[in-house]
Amino acid sequence: MNHTFVTVKGSLSKNKLHDILLKINEKYYNNLFTIINNGNYWEIQYKDYWQYRIQITIDSKRKLHIRPSPGKFSGWMETVFQNEIAFQLKGTCSCEAFSEKWKPVENKYPTYRSYWSMLCEQNILKLEDWQFICYMYEKEIKCWPEELKILAGESPNPNILPNFESVE
Repeated sequence: MNHTFVTVKGSLSKNKLHDILLKINEKYYNNLFTIINNGNYWEIQYKDYWQYRIQITIDSKRKLHIRPSPGKFSGWMETVFQNEIAFQLKGTCSCEAFSEKWKPVENKYPTYRSYWSMLCEQNILKLEDWQFICYMYEKEIKCWPEELKILAGESPNPNILPNFESVE
């Protein structure tokens, strides 16, 4: 996974950032995640599951660094936290994979399914590919701890293509 960043115009306040993290945990994750602060470093994790974790570090007065664990779920966490933090602090988002910065979008991926759909739409798919992706989505969700399954959102319908152009 690529590391992402949030850059703000003013100085970052540790207390304000911590409050934002708590609000994001409540809004998107039903307070299921533990948020541990160690100075300029936060670890946000579900119980002892390393695959449901991100780390946030204050790199400078104006820049946050977000590191996900491997996997799509932590990629979703990273994206949600990045967008919401940047939106709340009126900052910009960036990623080590792209040279440009972009403006955050509040409520960008409210469920895991909405994030999953975005990943699929980034690729050119045929109907058979989409059906396979829906199967893999269901298979992945079945492996989640029971308590997290509420975060998945509605399951994709393998018979309906999302909004993208399909090229044969």
